[in-house]
Amino acid sequence: MWDTARGPEPLQPGAILLSWKPSRDGGMDVTARLGLAATTVVLATWPSLNGD
Repeated sequence: MWDTARGPEPLQPGAILLSWKPSRDGGMDVTARLGLAATTVVLATWPSLNGD
């Protein structure tokens, strides 16, 4: 299910948040986060994606 994020933290346990922002070279910096019972962890980062 897709939902808009109310804020970056805290995520509900089991929730995954993908966030993106423009990078300096014209691509997008993308980050995936996972909500755990006690905290939120970064699953992966993709710097400077260009849509491929």
